[in-house]
Amino acid sequence: MQLSLDLPRREAPPKPHGPRRRTAEGNVGQLRLDLLPPANPKTEKRHTGTRSYLSGMAAEEQVEVLYVRRGAELVARRWRGGGGELDLVFKEGGGYLFVEVKRATRHDWALERLSQRQIGRIFSAATVFLDACPEGPLTEARFDVATVDITGQIRIIADAFV
Repeated sequence: MQLSLDLPRREAPPKPHGPRRRTAEGNVGQLRLDLLPPANPKTEKRHTGTRSYLSGMAAEEQVEVLYVRRGAELVARRWRGGGGELDLVFKEGGGYLFVEVKRATRHDWALERLSQRQIGRIFSAATVFLDACPEGPLTEARFDVATVDITGQIRIIADAFV
């Protein structure tokens, strides 16, 4: 699609080295803009999904760095098992720390994305993870939720599922 727009031209003084060129329209020039076609909804959805995935990965990296600086040792990232996924698993003291990372424009919106069903899947995955530990389900464990807003600010809710 093309859009044409006639704009009045400002008169410039003649150049000293020769006559000034004029357009066929006199003092009016023509501006043409080539507009992009409307976005394909399927393509746009795929790009949105990719952006969400990458921003989620970046948020997990930010949270990981924060916990490592606090002295926790990263054991697993995006660990899958028991029908669920654990975003970050850290060894801290004598136990394990499971961190669910949520990213959204605002912290409260990020928390709204954590459903009871997802919490159940996190517990299920953590149970399978702890079953593989020497002490089994008696291993000390803690669950945190870390939210990351659009500015990159991190908020942590310790013992979130207690």
